[in-house]
Amino acid sequence: MARYNRAARIVANSHWVAEQAAASGLPREKLTVVYEGAEIPARLTTHQKQEARARWNVAPDARLLGCVGVLSPDKGQEWLIRALAEVRKDFPGAKLLLAGHGPCRGKLEALTREVHVGGSVIFAGFVSQIETVYAALDVFLLPSFFEALNNSLLAAMAYETPSIAFDRGALGEIIEHGKSGLLVSGPNVPEISAAVIRLLRDPEMARQLGQSGRNRIQQNFSADKMVSEMIRTYHAILGEHEQ
Repeated sequence: MARYNRAARIVANSHWVAEQAAASGLPREKLTVVYEGAEIPARLTTHQKQEARARWNVAPDARLLGCVGVLSPDKGQEWLIRALAEVRKDFPGAKLLLAGHGPCRGKLEALTREVHVGGSVIFAGFVSQIETVYAALDVFLLPSFFEALNNSLLAAMAYETPSIAFDRGALGEIIEHGKSGLLVSGPNVPEISAAVIRLLRDPEMARQLGQSGRNRIQQNFSADKMVSEMIRTYHAILGEHEQ
């Protein structure tokens, strides 16, 4: 706590983090929220999307769900695999792309066999050209139990990918439910699969959520906005010291 007391200002990357810090005893007057920012990519062309899907051997008419993150218990990929089994009852060709390494890979691979989706889950491992994941997806999912923010969700939305996330940590600060994405309460397979099916059945709704999601990132979570907010914070601190 002494090091925090010596700081002129504590910068939190979400209001949720700021509240946790205040609850731990940090003075609220020292807390400032500056959201982490994502680069806003050029809009993907149809050709780029087709190339991305070909990289992952996904047919043009198949529905592809995906997640980017470490394969660990707190990231919740287990629940996407379980939900995929339900989604495939309505969309038999649906697949799930999991990008990332982690200690749970073996357990997750075993789960795919247990729920009979072994041939429909792509374990991509570490992907250096991560844009090829976002470009290929019909729906991005973030089933994380604990997030101070999340760069993968910011990136997916910036790529105009309709997104679904657990309403945990700061994720509800990124997605406005029903406006710029969908939020589900947590590890509830019927709720997750219903949200996915809702988007897959209604392409126009998915398109609108994707567009609104990109706009939300541009307005509130862009790298440019993060830089300008940090500069504003520095100026405010310097102004306080000059008084």
